[in-house]
Amino acid sequence: MQSSDKMEKVITDRDYNIKFSYLASPPSFPAHWHEFVEFILATADNCQYSVGTEQYLLNKGDLLLIWPGEMHSNVSVPAGTSLVLQFGDNFIYSCHDLTLYYRHLRSYHKIGVSEMPELNGLLTARIQEAYRVFSSSDPFAETASTIQIYSLLLTLGSYALKNISQKQPSYDINNPNFIKIKNACTYIAKNCEKALTQKEVADIFGFSHFYFSRLFKEYTHTTFNDYLSNERIHRATRLLCEESIPITEVAYLAGFQSISNFNRVFSKVTHHSPTEYRKMYNGNQEPAN
Repeated sequence: MQSSDKMEKVITDRDYNIKFSYLASPPSFPAHWHEFVEFILATADNCQYSVGTEQYLLNKGDLLLIWPGEMHSNVSVPAGTSLVLQFGDNFIYSCHDLTLYYRHLRSYHKIGVSEMPELNGLLTARIQEAYRVFSSSDPFAETASTIQIYSLLLTLGSYALKNISQKQPSYDINNPNFIKIKNACTYIAKNCEKALTQKEVADIFGFSHFYFSRLFKEYTHTTFNDYLSNERIHRATRLLCEESIPITEVAYLAGFQSISNFNRVFSKVTHHSPTEYRKMYNGNQEPAN
């Protein structure tokens, strides 16, 4: 196995904070996932990737955003291409506001030059500057590149909220009800392992059960139960990184009351069983020939 084939494994050391790989993409790499964010800037045409069940064709200048826990693969990529940025999800979870809007950020994958030129240009500039300072001899290179990454996430977050506000005029971030629902989402994320009910959360934030249900779906575009299940799946994927934790225990630690329900919901969301998913952590397979 050539060193380029090991690229995905080499740069996933858990001691990292920020990692770059430049012109070292393997032509193919099997489906896998990891705990960190991965942004890919194509430096050549006809780069084919998969993320989840979707296929993406990137040409030179296009960006692909891959979020923690998302199954993805290099389907067919010209050898020795792409600028790849990887950084830990602590960049997101250490900021309260980024955590609140994280689910909106995760809806973005391909940011094409022709389809989204303004956003592509802004994000590309941040990535290139982060790489420039990170590769330099600047004694504060890590701090400088960290600033660029936060600027990148802020740019994407601002774009996402502006886009939502244009499509949904009622999505007023200053509305007291919106703020309560936003805080309810934070509460759910922090307590998803508990036996939460919609009525319990509605009571905490001062809503009637039925009004909370309507507002929650209006602002999140999903039901309370589906939102809670997705938060539990996100918690489970983080726990699955630790091979010492049995899958049955992962289910209960993530808030599922039965292993059968956990297996059903996990497979629905990820299209893999928890056992299959764990096996593909960090590409724990032999790369495709």
